[in-house]
Amino acid sequence: MPHSGYDISVLNRVLYLLAVRNPGDFYAGSVSQTFQDKFDLRRHYEAALFFPFINLKGEFEVVVFMAGKEFSLEQFMNRYEDDRIHLVRFAGDLLFKPNHFESLPVLKR
Repeated sequence: MPHSGYDISVLNRVLYLLAVRNPGDFYAGSVSQTFQDKFDLRRHYEAALFFPFINLKGEFEVVVFMAGKEFSLEQFMNRYEDDRIHLVRFAGDLLFKPNHFESLPVLKR
């Protein structure tokens, strides 16, 4: 099915390529599975953030956050091995600058 994302089985390779091509960027992912056994209909039921990078030793690493918890990429891939994932890229920066973000109240009282 076109535009349904990547098989979870290739997620490590996709994130490696993205880490090399777009250092500092991070990705929101939406996990989906077929809905009611209809091949052309998918249900998105889980979301996660992926931070792929090459560490100072030249090794590939990925930090995954989902539902307020940190996971390894291996844990994530094992949990959703039969599903697909759609990724959206967010431009990052190679340095974390907490003052770069403006904090605004959600509700005004």
